[in-house]
Formats: sequence, structure tokens, C-alpha cells
Amino acid sequence: MIESFESVIEKLKDTLENYAPLKKITIPHKSIIGNPWLSKGLMKLSHTCTKLYSKCINKSKTDITYKIYIKYRNKENIRKTWKIINATICKLNDNTSTPKTFKIDNKNIFDPKIITDK
Repeated sequence: MIESFESVIEKLKDTLENYAPLKKITIPHKSIIGNPWLSKGLMKLSHTCTKLYSKCINKSKTDITYKIYIKYRNKENIRKTWKIINATICKLNDNTSTPKTFKIDNKNIFDPKIITDK
């Protein structure tokens, strides 16, 4: 009985390997977006800014490459970007998300200690 079961399993494995072999799939790095707030536009802007920075590392501040880098860097508008990031991951301090009172046994309870105990 066990031998027949093992032979069926072996035939299934052989058939599966024959018609649906395992393949290693690689996903291109460009198609992966790790963070929801990092859009393709921001990725492109960041990549361009990084390339410009590497070109102007040893240049003077009066060099045209450095000025182009500063222009691109200031395009990013860091404050606005972080506001969007925080809104996306819900880090904004929003007091409306938690109620101030709870109704327990038909009584409105305001005390957080009592609320957590029940």
C-alpha cells in the first residue's frame, strides 16, 4: 500500500516537473516601489539630484554644475514632501481619531483610567 502511494507521488512529481518546472524570477529594480509616498516622479527627481550631487562634489559654489544641483535640490520642497509622507503613513497628530468619552452601562465615562480598565 505504501509503495503504491509512493509511486503515485513520484509520478505526480515527475509530471509536475515536466509540465510546470520551477523557475527563478527576478523583478526589475525599477518596478519596485518600496514606499507608498515615493511616486515615480519623486524617484526620478531624487535620482537626478543624486547624480548632480556626485558631479559637483569637488566643484566650487560658483560652478554651473553646483548651481544646477542647488536648483534641483530646492525643487524637492522637503517640507511639503514630509507633510505628504506623514499624511500617508498617518503620523499626523489627529485628536479626532479617538473619542473623548465612552458609553458603558448607559453612562458616559470621561476618565481614561476607567475606560481602559473596562
